[in-house]
Amino acid sequence: MRGSPIIVWRLAAQRTTRRVPQAPPSIAAQDLALQARADWAESLALAGACQGLLAELKALRAPLAGARSHALLARALELEPHNPRVLLLAGSLDLEHAVTAAAASKAHACGEFAAAIAAFEAARPGEEHVPEWGVAEAYTYRARCDLERGDAAAARDALERALLIAPDFQLARRLVARITEG
Repeated sequence: MRGSPIIVWRLAAQRTTRRVPQAPPSIAAQDLALQARADWAESLALAGACQGLLAELKALRAPLAGARSHALLARALELEPHNPRVLLLAGSLDLEHAVTAAAASKAHACGEFAAAIAAFEAARPGEEHVPEWGVAEAYTYRARCDLERGDAAAARDALERALLIAPDFQLARRLVARITEG
């Protein structure tokens, strides 16, 4: 199974919702995608991110889903430590969990966003490694880190880059509005 991970994941989600109604479609779709290609780092990272969110939403599943989330993300980083989408997903999960955690966790997540941006910039259009998603999101997360550090100019620069890539990206637009208002 080849192609964009998000497209394969969506196709698997459509197939899975018909076959396994008791499983959340996203989790079942990830399992199907991973069965097709177990060494697909981006699919592992997406699965890890979804497991992390599932752990937050369903208290009874938190111990298993949280542990599986970390294991999947660790495996994805092991397979492709410089994959920008894997770095982005790991950073986003770290940042979202760092809301109540120490400043060191937030700094680590912000470092992952910087690494993701550097990896996106290093990736040039080629046969198989074309950045198709995640670039604007990485710049937006970097802007959030810059805002938390109090550097509004760096945040605005990152958001302008995000909006050059994805002009309709509403989160980036809202953050720009927040900067210009106050």
